[in-house]
Amino acid sequence: MSNISIYLIVAAVSLRTLVQLEGLPNQDRILLLLVPYTILLVSEPWLSARIRSRYPWYPIIYILVQVLLVRELLLVPPHQDTFLALFVPLALQAVQFFGRRTGFLIISAFPLATIAFLIDEPEIGNFIMVIAFEALCFLVGGYAHLIQITEAANRENQRMAGELEHAHQQLQAYAAQALALATEKERLRLARDLHDSVTQTIFSMNLTVQTARLLMEKDTSRVNSQLERLLELAQSAMQQIHLLVAQLKSKPSETGGLIASLQQLFSERRRLDNLEVQFVCDGERELNEATAAGLYRIVQEALTNVAKHAGTNQATVRLYLSADPAYVEVEDQGSGFDSTTMPSQAGHLGMTAMAEQASEIGWRLSIQSQPGHGTRLHLEEAQRGA
Repeated sequence: MSNISIYLIVAAVSLRTLVQLEGLPNQDRILLLLVPYTILLVSEPWLSARIRSRYPWYPIIYILVQVLLVRELLLVPPHQDTFLALFVPLALQAVQFFGRRTGFLIISAFPLATIAFLIDEPEIGNFIMVIAFEALCFLVGGYAHLIQITEAANRENQRMAGELEHAHQQLQAYAAQALALATEKERLRLARDLHDSVTQTIFSMNLTVQTARLLMEKDTSRVNSQLERLLELAQSAMQQIHLLVAQLKSKPSETGGLIASLQQLFSERRRLDNLEVQFVCDGERELNEATAAGLYRIVQEALTNVAKHAGTNQATVRLYLSADPAYVEVEDQGSGFDSTTMPSQAGHLGMTAMAEQASEIGWRLSIQSQPGHGTRLHLEEAQRGA
């Protein structure tokens, strides 16, 4: 847009010159000066793109040559003050070349090129025209500076947009990795649960079937007891499978929040493995989806451990969201174990997974247990800045 404006200025000056000076003896001389000025002005973007990097002094030579051409045009009789307008495009280019400060210094020097013209034509009107066009040059120079600021802002916006796009792509990649990791962890948890419960039950069923076969050949009276045992194991395996499926389907965000999800979990436990859970809840608080899901999974794993290893069908879950810091406890009065050797004990491999899950959501897990005195799992929200 700025190039079109300066081209229109040159076109207007050229047309007025041709109309007013038609047939005068100095017309050819004026054209010999005006044509190279116009050619340099129009070709400047092309020249600048190709030789400016190789010849840093090119802008200085360009401005100097153009100013000298305008000076000579002003000195050609009949001394047309119209040619003062040709300084305006140079003011725009000076600021574009050298920046605001140096560009304005160059614009301030433009009147020096008009001294000879003012000496030849010392009319008050010419002095006024020089001052007016010098003011216009400063105005155009300020406009050029605004263009530079706008272009710099656009480049910065494009750079930031590129960085944001790159960051967005990275976040998408991280989200995909996190989802894949969460899926893998859930797969491993399910595999561990299957191994700890269903696989062992099926193994026991297999042994029972083999025992029944042997008894059919030796003592048929004991076959019925083995079949009843086989039926109990089959029912137990079915219950365990139902429980695992229910756990996979459960998600706090889809069941009305953490409290509702836990209450649904307790009902499933009571129905499937006869585990009675006393639930104590104090306060309500909005938790993000990741935290709610993490707390749910930890309580779920803790109750699984109670049902499998504690030797009791009763447990207590305390959820204190109004406390500072908030905490969750799962306690039973079962057989307990030595918590100092917990990581190496068979049947307690889920404890490590619970600790990792707690760390991921910014909570801390601690376990207190002694043989014969039950187990208490304490999950506490890490305080900010701690």
